[in-house]
Amino acid sequence: MKEQLGHLLDMGALPRVTLQILPYERGAHPGMGGSVTLLTLPGSGQVVYLEGINSGTLVEAPGEAEQYAIAYDLLQANALPPDKSADFVRKVMEDSYSCPPSDPT
Repeated sequence: MKEQLGHLLDMGALPRVTLQILPYERGAHPGMGGSVTLLTLPGSGQVVYLEGINSGTLVEAPGEAEQYAIAYDLLQANALPPDKSADFVRKVMEDSYSCPPSDPT
């Protein structure tokens, strides 16, 4: 897991990637049901791909897709900001593996 956490830090340092952690202490949230991918298609608006343990579903109805976009915005608003998220990952690495990760900066 140490390598996976280090990889998260590396990916979070990329210019087009935003790493945000939603700590358990924030409680239940709308993203607990499985993977959600928001897609914006040229000329088609926004669609949502939902992936669960046994299936995947494409949501194309604008009203339904908007509900998922709002849920995503709420997740992002409740998550730690990117700098605090990176600090959180570093702290987990230090606490779990007794060695600090390399600093990407």
